[in-house]
Amino acid sequence: SHNNIIVGLDKVIENTSILGRWQTVSQEPLIICDIAHNVAAFQAWIYELSLYQLKKHIILGFSKDKDIKSIISLLPNNYHYYICGSSNKRIINPNQLTSIFEDYNLYYKTFDLSCDAYNYLLNNCNKNDLILITGSTFIVSDILKYLDKV
Repeated sequence: SHNNIIVGLDKVIENTSILGRWQTVSQEPLIICDIAHNVAAFQAWIYELSLYQLKKHIILGFSKDKDIKSIISLLPNNYHYYICGSSNKRIINPNQLTSIFEDYNLYYKTFDLSCDAYNYLLNNCNKNDLILITGSTFIVSDILKYLDKV
């Protein structure tokens, strides 16, 4: 039934232990983790974020095997991007992405690790802003592990 679907989606983490699918980790600022890592998933969160009237900050990193140019070409140029790396060797070095972000006139900063970008934003954003952590399962996993330790 419709109600069962709503309840099931509301309890996805509890029922499946799957983390990082549009997972809210904070309300002020609003922080959402989403393991989007392909064009279709990026299109979905771009649409979802367009519904929020908040300043948007996107922490993201990409695995080396992804269609990075196609994904970056979708990114709205009125968001702020924080390109990060990971200890996982499959994540591309954020400095290798800067020219693509520049080609699309996107505002960005680079960080060695996603937790560095996260801490930077916590100290430099407004409680009414929105932070999305995305681009790779590894980036979201790094943040969720980091949050378990803080």
